Amino acid sequence: MCRLGQSIHLRPKKEPSKIEMKMRMMLIIPVHVIMLVYLSVSGAEDTMTILDEVRALRAEFKHLKSTCQVYLSVSGAEDTMTILDEVRALRAEFKHLKSTCQARHVAFTAVLRPSNPEKLGYGSTGPFNKEITLIHSSVLTNVGDAYDQTSGIFTAPVKGVYYFTFTTYTWATDVDTGVSLYKNDQQVLLVWEFQDKPDNEDFASNSATLLLEKGDTVYMRLPSGFQVTSSEKSNICTFSGFLLFPM
Repeated sequence: MCRLGQSIHLRPKKEPSKIEMKMRMMLIIPVHVIMLVYLSVSGAEDTMTILDEVRALRAEFKHLKSTCQVYLSVSGAEDTMTILDEVRALRAEFKHLKSTCQARHVAFTAVLRPSNPEKLGYGSTGPFNKEITLIHSSVLTNVGDAYDQTSGIFTAPVKGVYYFTFTTYTWATDVDTGVSLYKNDQQVLLVWEFQDKPDNEDFASNSATLLLEKGDTVYMRLPSGFQVTSSEKSNICTFSGFLLFPM
């Protein structure tokens, strides 16, 4: 308590030093760089441009880290913890940006091949007494390695909107033909046709745009009792997909 007539002395608020102000500005700049790189990635079509921007960001981060180490050796404990927290946040943002850049390029096309081709190179798959997964084992394109040619399953590497399309063929007179597209355990699309003797050769195709979470799976199934025909030489039964944009 202050007595009457006694003067009061307030402790002036400590102003940040010039080096502290400079460090705070240097911490802000890389965040702006991250945002600019991310915005350019969202509409980038040139892979080299994205790589150049990531390299520039890596160099900026390396410079910041080096400068912070010099400053931390002469700053107080409280300031040290603040800067370390900001550097950790910047490192996390950089890791997220790098992951987004790598996951942006996803596209595949795979072809179904017959297990026992005849003389002309054609062969049938099915009919079976239960539904099976069709394994399109011959890969034409697999950018991002999201399609597994041994299982026939595409696994989304990042949350986003994807486009899938497929084409199937049959050459039969007394067996129904058809295939279905699955997302995880749910059927999304089905193409089907009853085969009769006058009509023994048919193509069918369909496509879908799907919102996928990271780790969601998409694959083709052959329904029970159905049959498809493929070729070891021609790409007549195909399964394709690509990422439209990440979310």
